[in-house]
Amino acid sequence: MVLSLKNEIVKLIFQQLCPNQRLSLVAAGDVPPKYRFLAISVAGRLRWVAPYSCKLGLPTLRQWTPYGSLSWIKWKILLKLYRVGLLGYLPGVQSFGISGLHSAVWSHLNWNYSTPPAILIYIGTPSVTSKAVVTLAYQDTGYPTTIIKIPLGLKAIVSIAQEARALRSLENHKYKLAPKLLYHDTNLGFSLQEAINGSFVTIRLTEHHYNFLGKLINWTSFSTLAEFAVLLLNRLDQLNSMPSAEYFILNCALQKIKDNTPIATGWLHGDFAPWNLKWDESKKLMAVDWEFAEPYAPVGIDLIHYLCRVNGIMGYSVDKAKLFQSNIIDSIKEINSGLFPLHEEFLKQFFHYYLIWYQISLEEHGIIDPVRLFYYHIIREVSNEPL
Repeated sequence: MVLSLKNEIVKLIFQQLCPNQRLSLVAAGDVPPKYRFLAISVAGRLRWVAPYSCKLGLPTLRQWTPYGSLSWIKWKILLKLYRVGLLGYLPGVQSFGISGLHSAVWSHLNWNYSTPPAILIYIGTPSVTSKAVVTLAYQDTGYPTTIIKIPLGLKAIVSIAQEARALRSLENHKYKLAPKLLYHDTNLGFSLQEAINGSFVTIRLTEHHYNFLGKLINWTSFSTLAEFAVLLLNRLDQLNSMPSAEYFILNCALQKIKDNTPIATGWLHGDFAPWNLKWDESKKLMAVDWEFAEPYAPVGIDLIHYLCRVNGIMGYSVDKAKLFQSNIIDSIKEINSGLFPLHEEFLKQFFHYYLIWYQISLEEHGIIDPVRLFYYHIIREVSNEPL
């Protein structure tokens, strides 16, 4: 049929969007233009389902960008072809239609307008937490209003629920840092949240980033790395699925974190990285994707995560663990953001804490990530464990 093996994913997503509607995938010419779509695959994997009309899809796609140089060039070419109506001729792009959408009801998705929404879908990398991120936009302009997260992987429901709890808590924060949660269906597992319209953020750290992180701090709450290491040990002990060798290394490394310097605590975004940040229309920095968020964590973990992930864009190398650690610590000293102390021993232990925290968080979410293996090799080497 039109989308070969990708049929089931597309039908599953649209069935979640229109649960009481009888829908079927058909050839693009069998339905009016507003019910036609382009399925965009990368390396044989479906990544985007975009409206056939570029007027409806470009306002959302322009707010997204890859950060690798080659990927960025390919993305710009793709958008150009979309704009001139030639995207459907690219290898890996297929057009199709969906019959039955003409009578769909959208009010259950917080859509209370006289015209149906324009729909654009991003499909995450296959994993136990993979999900479809659906954007609903105005039919006449393509302006996005609502984001819907639909679970695809086995643990995606838990991941979406964790983000929903974080967004609900952050709604009462005196600073608006995250999109507003509109609805969370605990049975079907999907969530609705407001769309943050704006522009993507460049890699370079700015004062806006430090100000954002400063807004997450609870200046009435202090702890130490040693106390947080004990809490992380408890989380590690609850991971029955972690391989014994990995558990042993992380356990030993946590036991060595003894620093008792007082540090502020606060909210942790958990994946503070360029691709999860946006300038909203008022030029205010906002963060999306709060699925790793924690309400009580040592301030500064998000900053280290940002530096590590940006370094990752340039490529990881498992044989340069000590150099990687040195580069991250030097970057923190150079930034001197005021989020935490800057003496050498504290920064080393803080960096080790971050590496272990991220590996445990990935395990808790059931995520297989090449970065996790790299972090594991680093913590083995910098903790004086033989490779």
